[in-house]
Amino acid sequence: MADKSFYVELADLVGAELSNFKVLQMTEVYQTNEDGRKVTSLGFFKDEDIAKAFSKVQINANYHQTSPAFVLTNGLVGYVINNSVEPIKLFDDEEEMVKIREKILSKLSPEEQHILGIKK
Repeated sequence: MADKSFYVELADLVGAELSNFKVLQMTEVYQTNEDGRKVTSLGFFKDEDIAKAFSKVQINANYHQTSPAFVLTNGLVGYVINNSVEPIKLFDDEEEMVKIREKILSKLSPEEQHILGIKK
């Protein structure tokens, strides 16, 4: 595992242009097993709150976690720094936010929607 100075130096690169690539701190959503160990990465989000909401609306939400990660990306493809050479899945935060909102609203009764002032 890298020492703390590695992460401080890497944090200084967040947002810096690297020939159409830049380092971003993103949030990974991943599935865990019964022991809480990471099994599968579902993808990465720019916005931590959207990532957490996404993990909570999944089937078996208790088996989904989030974690911050430094990612080298050009917006279309990304790579977790100091982890793997395999490309990662990047989610469109805005698109997923709309889907999450629809899932949340579908769980509300018409009465609850009326109380909250929400119209379908």
